[in-house]
Amino acid sequence: MFIFDNLGDSLAPIPAGGYGPSGLNDSLFRQGISQPFEVDLIPVTLAGGVDYSISVFGQSTFGGSLPNPYLAIFDGNGQFLREIDDSVLFGADPFTNFRAPITGTYFFGITDLNGGTGDYTLVFDVPVAVGISPPPPGATF
Repeated sequence: MFIFDNLGDSLAPIPAGGYGPSGLNDSLFRQGISQPFEVDLIPVTLAGGVDYSISVFGQSTFGGSLPNPYLAIFDGNGQFLREIDDSVLFGADPFTNFRAPITGTYFFGITDLNGGTGDYTLVFDVPVAVGISPPPPGATF
């Protein structure tokens, strides 16, 4: 049983600031789960066809005290799209890349998988594409 309170799930959008390239315009949202099985439901506007990197940092990465963060992504109609629990990169903290199918409102649902409580940091942005060019002809190293 999950509990939806008014903390972080008021359906008010995350403050504007743009979801830009990694390290430049990350969207950070710090919040907490104050009772077992509470779910923070956070609305965001995403552009269709754009890849976003989404992380929830808790106890594993020192981004908060939430022991085992869990992330679910829903479309604007509340239809479940994806769930993310642990990640190879961040242990018990979820990380995923997500391509929004269409431009619109999406919801990030965040809770603790085992009913734990604590705070967390949600980070989502547009990763920077890095290309490597071959050296010019005759270049020496």
